[in-house]
Amino acid sequence: SFVYYSHGNKIITEPGFLNFSNSLERQFTISFQAHNSILPTKFLDNFNLNIKCLFKSYATDDNYYYSELVGEIEHSQVKREFFMSSNYLIIIDSISTSAEQDWLRIFNLSDDVDEVSIISENTIKVIMKDDEIFYFTSYMNPLEKINGQHSPRIGWLAIPQIKLDPSNAIIQKNKRNN
Repeated sequence: SFVYYSHGNKIITEPGFLNFSNSLERQFTISFQAHNSILPTKFLDNFNLNIKCLFKSYATDDNYYYSELVGEIEHSQVKREFFMSSNYLIIIDSISTSAEQDWLRIFNLSDDVDEVSIISENTIKVIMKDDEIFYFTSYMNPLEKINGQHSPRIGWLAIPQIKLDPSNAIIQKNKRNN
């Protein structure tokens, strides 16, 4: 799980706390898919999924930040690398698997986002409430915008002790097996 702030804006977030019930909504808020992840689509809405990742390395200096996470799911190796400076965040997800299966990358947008516009199949423009503009781009596989989807459950933020509210998420589907 990660959240991303830039220039005083919370851009990528997690759904937040709902309550301590055993409802489907509560299960979603603590699920793997609600926390800006990449996973096989067959595990969507499987709220008992528990994946452990290894935080492999960390390096920083005055100009950039780098980290790497490695995990295993469904006999597949997943590696996520973060490269960040004050002006950008680059996320490189690598999946190595022998099985042909569909994967989904999910980024939950915060309620500080005012508008989400699709510029092209590989670029989405995000305008914050303070009019700051950010772009999500991909060099492969189109990006999509989702808002409060029920099946699978994607694009929701919690109003604590009350309910889940529809919110924007950016997703990317991947069918590659290596």
